[in-house]
Amino acid sequence: MKVLIVDDNREIIELLTEFMIFSGFETDSAGNGLEALAKLSKGGFDTVITDGHMPLMSGFELCRYIKSMHPSIFTIGITDSLSLDRFREAGADVSFFKPVDFSLLGGLIESRAVC
Repeated sequence: MKVLIVDDNREIIELLTEFMIFSGFETDSAGNGLEALAKLSKGGFDTVITDGHMPLMSGFELCRYIKSMHPSIFTIGITDSLSLDRFREAGADVSFFKPVDFSLLGGLIESRAVC
């Protein structure tokens, strides 16, 4: 299971990466949606965790792209604002407010790995 973590906050990327590695997942990261597109074009990702508000390309735009071009990729939106509806509208499979409950997040990804 390979997870792409997309956030413009380096600390969030580091926290999520550490948790994902500890949970046994392979990870990569991107600082914005455009960087994520470049990594997604190479393939191999099962899950994308993305922030909503980022420069250059928002997580909402990234979710719409993923669902149109890679519908099998499980998308998780995380936000510190009242944007959960925007993630649902963009096609995210799940969305959470920050701070994220790591055990819930890990369980969701793990359940997708056994499907």
